[in-house]
Amino acid sequence: MPFQAGLNDKDMVGDLLSSIKSMSSGYHMAVLESANDGIRQTFKKLHDDQIQQAKTLFDTMNARGWYPVEPAH
Repeated sequence: MPFQAGLNDKDMVGDLLSSIKSMSSGYHMAVLESANDGIRQTFKKLHDDQIQQAKTLFDTMNARGWYPVEPAH
């Protein structure tokens, strides 16, 4: 079996999702702490974009069985 370096698709998508979660937390704090309404709205838009990207990545991982979740009761 030949040596294969690097990450597989599951690892790369998981790393992207983890990075987006971290960035989203930063944007969330920036929204809460902004004293300027224009800046607050910019951070809120960035935060909302991150949430949508995280959902897309989660849906991709979940559909492939890479991020299984148990249904809520």
